Amino acid sequence: MNTLYYAKERLVSFLDEIKQLELIEFPYTDSYNALEQINILFKFLLNQLESKKETGESLSSTTLSLLFDYLPYLGFILRSTNIRNAFEIYGPIKRLARDVLSLRKVDEQNKIYVLISSEWEYSPYVLKPDKKSIFQDFVMLGFPAPESSNPFIIPLSGHELGHLLFSKNNIINDYEDNMHKDIVKHISSNKDKVQRIYFYPPSKNSADGFDLFKLSIVNNILNYASYQIEESYCDFVGLKLFGTSYLYAFEYLLCPQPGGQRTGYYPEILLRSENLIKAAKYYNIKYPAIYNNNFRKQELSKELSEQDKFEIESADIIVSKYIEEAIQKAELIITSTGVVLSTPDQVESIYNCFERIVPAEGCKCLADLLNAGWLAMENPDFWKDNEHIYIQKEKNLQQLLLKNIEVFEYEYWTGKTL
Repeated sequence: MNTLYYAKERLVSFLDEIKQLELIEFPYTDSYNALEQINILFKFLLNQLESKKETGESLSSTTLSLLFDYLPYLGFILRSTNIRNAFEIYGPIKRLARDVLSLRKVDEQNKIYVLISSEWEYSPYVLKPDKKSIFQDFVMLGFPAPESSNPFIIPLSGHELGHLLFSKNNIINDYEDNMHKDIVKHISSNKDKVQRIYFYPPSKNSADGFDLFKLSIVNNILNYASYQIEESYCDFVGLKLFGTSYLYAFEYLLCPQPGGQRTGYYPEILLRSENLIKAAKYYNIKYPAIYNNNFRKQELSKELSEQDKFEIESADIIVSKYIEEAIQKAELIITSTGVVLSTPDQVESIYNCFERIVPAEGCKCLADLLNAGWLAMENPDFWKDNEHIYIQKEKNLQQLLLKNIEVFEYEYWTGKTL
């Protein structure tokens, strides 16, 4: 068995696949640039293997690991070229990502690349590169395939950019130590319950007869709490960037949640919506009066162990102490980036244009367009006097929004209004 030969053949097959993908028509260069980054890496690896005269077992193992890591990226790149994507949003989203991630001075040493793909997962997501990834300067946003041409869900990209912001600025470090201390106190105050459900006898070596630091429970709760505070923070980033349209997009895609299927890695959905309204009040963003009525409280699955339930419920308690801080921190960071934010006057002006079924000129930011679009969408009487348009109101608004985003992009690049 010649493992070196196998390793070479695997890389040759992978590079052949890249050659096939290079023949695709790319709607924007960033997808092709991502493909070329992978191509360069694996050509280098193949050259390294070909220089080995013996087994090269360590390098062969490394290349196999990298194949597992990067094959999904090839699929993502391929799907980013699919015509179901709303290519109109590429430019505005790229500039927003650049500004949010504080990469405003774009040159050869400081570029940002954006890929937007239609994915076969119903929740939007962003691919977060680890420290060894070749994609440090790439933002890869995935939207659910059935909605990937729907401009009304664009505000959810703000949440995904929040994840990159959270990672880039190591924001978890602002919370972890204090949350750890709070967890220790929480467990100590529930010592009898913890000893009962974990069958943990008191330790003779600790001052209070309860050796907290030997319990994996502390790290388990901290893990849940860390994920929950990140998700909450990302919600607040999305809300700050896109205003009311984020609330509507969030509701559109996630409401009502199936009951009894809650995971501890996300805040409970009703509480999450309540926290969004709390943030909207703080940011002075308009919100629907009955917004929370459309969300149902999620109960933990009855199949969870008593230990799992305790850990998730404990994480909920810990995270609740940091919500206001996360709201303030999201605003501080977004404001510091200088991103242009939506204003009521601009939204009203665009809304008036939409009433006349014409794109607005001189738009200031993408969020203004989306807020006007959602305002029109939520008005049951909008276009009611134009029956032939009203009958397909949602589709017509989507098309008008996409057309207006094209106008917005034209004006950005030409410096002229139509």
